[in-house]
Amino acid sequence: MDIEQRNTNELKVHSLNILIYREHIDDDFKSSIREHGIQTPLTICRSKNADLNDYIVCGRRRWFMAKDLKLKTVPCLTWDCDDPLEFERRLILDNVRNETTVEERARMFEELLRIETAIGERKRNSTLKRGSKQPSPDSAILPERENIGESRDIAAKEVGLKPRNAAKAVEVVHAADRLEAEGNPEAAAEVRKTLNNGTVAAAVRKVAEVTSAAPKPPTDDQQHSKEIDK
Repeated sequence: MDIEQRNTNELKVHSLNILIYREHIDDDFKSSIREHGIQTPLTICRSKNADLNDYIVCGRRRWFMAKDLKLKTVPCLTWDCDDPLEFERRLILDNVRNETTVEERARMFEELLRIETAIGERKRNSTLKRGSKQPSPDSAILPERENIGESRDIAAKEVGLKPRNAAKAVEVVHAADRLEAEGNPEAAAEVRKTLNNGTVAAAVRKVAEVTSAAPKPPTDDQQHSKEIDK
């Protein structure tokens, strides 16, 4: 593939990126881009599907830095894809080899599980369609998935986690998100720190610890009693 310079403002970041990565960019990466510029091209989707065309497959951090540095163009490689599931799958797999936290891998696992399940279901439906033994046109763009195990095992392997640990890590991430949504960012940060710097098992224990220590919202009876006292 040829490298082309693309207008920075024409490129777009997919919502899946924001869901998984929470848009943290470390200082070392920022310093490297500021000193050396963008050395590795971004991968961009070219598609007839407007929801995919000009979306970044790999290189969102480089794009954010280009915007920060007010670069008018960025080097890009183009990948042709019209299938939303295959786009999302590659978006995750192209980024999993980058340095990622356990939290990010858990989010990757959850999304890959959804994608692999949908792809597997679509493939099964295509083989049963009207009793035909010939694959439908849709299946031609999907990778073969013969004898590769269950969707959970596939997704966990792709992100470098054991299936059980991946599932537990997702539970921990959801717990941290709930704590943050409930106005307890300090507890959420403790859980995330334990997950990323310790073990999944330790993070599960941390969730139990901070949850039990958090003040419980009043029950309906307690709230009613307070109103009577007033």
